[in-house]
Amino acid sequence: MFLSRRSPVFFRTVPSLFNKTQLRTFIRKPLKVPNYEQVSDMPSKFCELNNETLSVLAIQGVHGAHKERLLREIMRVDNVSWENAHTKLKELNQANDSYRFLATLPYKVGFSTAIFFGFGSVPVILHRDTALWFNNQFVHEDLPEGGAEALDNCFKVGAWTWNYMEPVLGTASFVLLALQFSRAQMLNMDIHPYGAVVALWRARRLAKLYPQYTSSIVRDFAKSDSWSW
Repeated sequence: MFLSRRSPVFFRTVPSLFNKTQLRTFIRKPLKVPNYEQVSDMPSKFCELNNETLSVLAIQGVHGAHKERLLREIMRVDNVSWENAHTKLKELNQANDSYRFLATLPYKVGFSTAIFFGFGSVPVILHRDTALWFNNQFVHEDLPEGGAEALDNCFKVGAWTWNYMEPVLGTASFVLLALQFSRAQMLNMDIHPYGAVVALWRARRLAKLYPQYTSSIVRDFAKSDSWSW
């Protein structure tokens, strides 16, 4: 009688015929390893991939695939070699980086503001001399009993400054939380935030500048291309 390896009868009958080592060898499938012929022509760069594989990677959003597809599109339209197509690709890349300063200005402002207020809040709250200066210039809060001499460590300084800093920091934290929640709802409604709008604008602009190339290939490259610094 033939016993399938998946049959319950197999697992009850076979152990009585073989020892454990023989049983493992019998059940385990042989491991297939690549040979030299298989690995000798394995692609290591995007330029070595065929068109179908590049299309699959491009759908997955891989920028290297978008770049290689655009190179091949330049070769097809301009009738040039792969090496010479890089000259045109460099031109497209420079055109795609136009208006970089204006497009990234909100990010720079946000980054600088976060660094300034984030690190600046530490001495304003915990450093006595800085806290006293800030209080005299902007807050005018009464000093604790014993005056400034009573603020002889950072913990006492923080306990005093927290009386007027807590509402400000708490409100700022709530505003950031509300903005994060609103961004999540924008994504749920498929409303693109600023970064996606800029990427879409770059893609449409580059496609209009170079209409001789396939629009979808140019747009994919433009959207996935990072800003050159």
